[in-house]
Order: sequence, then structure tokens, then C-alpha cells
Amino acid sequence: MASTHHILVRNGTVLIPHFTANAVLPTIIPTKTDILITDNIISGISENITPPTTGTIQTIDATDKIVSPGFTDTHRHVWNTQLKGRHSDEVLRQYMFSGAMQSYYYTPEDVFWGQLSGALETIDAGTTLVVDHSHINCIAANSDAAIEATILSGLRSVYCYCPDSTRVNSFSPFELSHNPLPEWTIEQLKSYASVAPWGPNGRVSLGMAFDSYYLPVEVFTNLFKLARSLGVKVITTHDVRGPMNAPNASNLANAGLLGEGIIVSHATNLTPEAVTELAKSGAYTSSAPAVELQMQQGDPICLHPQLTERSSLGVDCATAISAYIPEGMRTALSYARGKKNQTLLDQKVAAATANPSTLQAFNLGTIQGARAAGLGDITGSIEVGKRADIVIFEALSPSMLCGAQEDPVAAIVHHSTIRDVHTVIVDGVIRKENGRLLDVEIPEGVVHAQGIAGSKLSWSQVARKTLLSSRRMAAEYAKIDLGPIIASTLPFDNPEYSRE
Repeated sequence: MASTHHILVRNGTVLIPHFTANAVLPTIIPTKTDILITDNIISGISENITPPTTGTIQTIDATDKIVSPGFTDTHRHVWNTQLKGRHSDEVLRQYMFSGAMQSYYYTPEDVFWGQLSGALETIDAGTTLVVDHSHINCIAANSDAAIEATILSGLRSVYCYCPDSTRVNSFSPFELSHNPLPEWTIEQLKSYASVAPWGPNGRVSLGMAFDSYYLPVEVFTNLFKLARSLGVKVITTHDVRGPMNAPNASNLANAGLLGEGIIVSHATNLTPEAVTELAKSGAYTSSAPAVELQMQQGDPICLHPQLTERSSLGVDCATAISAYIPEGMRTALSYARGKKNQTLLDQKVAAATANPSTLQAFNLGTIQGARAAGLGDITGSIEVGKRADIVIFEALSPSMLCGAQEDPVAAIVHHSTIRDVHTVIVDGVIRKENGRLLDVEIPEGVVHAQGIAGSKLSWSQVARKTLLSSRRMAAEYAKIDLGPIIASTLPFDNPEYSRE
């Protein structure tokens, strides 16, 4: 029997949630205190905790540091690390070809290194939980590789298997698959459900992602019923309304499927009626503000007054923007404040205060993300009995100094950088320490890390493997004439829009 392991976090400024009567969301009370972690559970929060006398113990001195719940990312495509740098000046339609459809070139080994490096990037940025919309399964082995890498990374994940990934038959000539929902994907979903969750303490759970609502309604209705019967608690879908038109929240509502356990990513350009429909449904939204504003997807909706309590944040594509959730908090907050202030300016009204609040933005990337993922009872806040998913910030760095001492939540939202993330603990295991990612253990039997099983990998080694994979795919990508391909028609093209 394994010995109990403890981590004692000493003398930190801990962000303790406080729920008032009838409040859906907490306020945060920064408190100078200790935290005791026993195995993967927060077992104590109080001043001057006496170290346990049994088992092993590791002590972290959190003096002059902020101890925060780990961040939550509820919309992410983790696999596509190798494509980083391609999308900085692209809109959504361009990204579909240069990003999503590039899964065509990924071998299982490419997926393994892209997923592993993407998951480690996520941990490095202080995120401890991700909802992974994994549209990489052009072949069955790709999803196997993605799950394997996720388990090894140490990240907590809802791995949303995507049976209807956009599959390319050929880039020259360009041709999409004529079967968006092949039978083998249904069988693989069943197979995964029979063995999930994966990893220590079931840290990686199974969800589903789906977007092909142009199929007959009985097809996707039966798929959703199957997923629920298999124990899938979280189903995620994109919703964008503009030049690329996929009003999937409405498609779900019309089929009677919109509700608890659904995450609607983006949900941009909604009509007032669609906002009300979504707000009443019990579903959550996931906004990726920087991506939405860049890629002409429309206004970020996460701080809309009707949806704030059922919203969360995602990075979407770390190939286009930073994986750091506080940057999403800032962007969402700046956009919502700017829109409100401009309305008041147009009316010649002086604002009483800046609104929405910094706390609202912080909650989007912590407790609300955990709730959206169906895990709000075990993570997303620092409370006794919850899993130890924690990020510790430097409070004396140049960017955090004085702000961290005045208002720790504001310091994280408005001033912090990834450099300030000192320590990351996921499920009671330290994954980043003193500002550096710790090595990843590759046990014997790992299928997609040939020649290195049974060893430990540093970040530098992971990076070099990923870079080799990226160069191979870049050479293939250079052979594609994207001009005529981008001019072709996709199932989600909106005929009401002309092209610039």
C-alpha cells in the first residue's frame, strides 16, 4: 500500500471563496493562511497547520505569494501545437484550411507530441483543467495518441472525442470526406466509454464534441442519446453566426438537446431571442475573446448580463493566441466595459464605475469553468474536500508588486504574466516548480513515444520532438496552393455574405 503523501503550503495569501445567501457565484477573501494537501485532496485550510507525522511531506514556502485556484479552459484544441504561428492574421475561414483541416497530415506520433507539448503549455500557464474539443481523429489511432499524451502530461481534462471531425480526403485536388460520421467513430466512442476515466484518480474523463447539425436530426439525436447512455456528461459544440454560419445552439434547442451538460463555444452574434433561449436552457457558454475578435466571429458574450452566471473562458487555439487564461479575462473585460462605456458616451451619460467587475472575469476562468465542465464540486476553487488544483503566483515580481498586496485578484487578472506562475499543482501533484515545468515520466508500454519509454523527458526534449514534427508538416503545407481551396464552398458558408 502506497504511503500517504502530503504537501503543506505555508503562509500564502490564499484566495478563499465566500458564498453569501442565495449567491450563485462567490466573492473572494484573500487570507494569509496555510493549506494542507493529502494525496490529491485539500484536507486543511488554517493558520499554522501542524505537519502530519505519518506519510511523506513536502513543504512549499508561499510567503509573498498568491495561492489561487488553477485556471479552467473550457474550449481548447490541444493537439495543434505544431501549427503555431500560422494564424496570427487569419480569419475563421482561413483557419479552417490552414488549421483545423491540417489534421490530414498528422500521424499518431505527430498527435502525441502536439498534444503533450500543448498540455504542458497549458500547465505552464497555470491552467489545471481543460475541456479538449479534440477534432484530430482522422484515423482511430490519432485519438489514442492524444489520450495517451494527456494522461502523461498530468493535466486534468475532459477529453471530448469528436466523431464528426472535418476530414480531408485530398488537398490536391481538394476534397472533403463524403461521410462525416463514419461507423468506426461510433464504435471507438463506445470503446472509450467502456474504459474511461483514465489516469490516476480518473483525472482524464470522456466527453464528446459534435458540430455536424446539417445531418438529419434523427442522426445527431440518436448520437447524443447514445453518448448519454454511455455515461458522457459533457458534450461541446461550436456556435458561430456570420460569414461561416453554424447556429448550433439553436439547432440543439430545436432538437430538444440544449441544456445541462452542454457547452456552447463562442455563441457569437446571437439574436436577443437566442440569448434568452440559451440563458434559460441550463447550458454553459465558453468564450475565447481574442480569437473571436480576430477571426470575425463576433462579440464575446461571456459577460453578457443574461449569460454571465452560465459562462466560462477558453483559449480555443493556442496556435493563434496565448494559452494564458488571465489574458482572456482581460480581453473579455475590456471588450464588455468598452461596449458599455461607448453606449453611455453616445447617451452623454457619465459612468458610475467600471463594469463588469474584475471578480466576474476571474470567476469565468476558475469556478465557472469547472462548473461548465461538470466538475464544480471537485475543482475550480480552494475549499476543503476539493481536489488540489492550485496555482501559486509570485507577488514581488515587477509586474505584480504592490498590486498583489493591494488586491490579489486584480493583480492576477490585470497584471500577471506566465512568468509570475511559480508553482502549479494538479490533482495533488506538483507539475511546475520555481517557474519551471517538471520532467514528464514516460513509463514502459507507452505506444507513441518509441525509443524513450521508461525514461523522463524534460520540456526541452519534448520541444525538440514537437519541432521536428512541425517542420515535417510545414514542408507538406508548403506544397498546397491554398488560393483555390479557400475559394471553394464549405458546408458552413453563409450565402448572405459576399467576400472581401
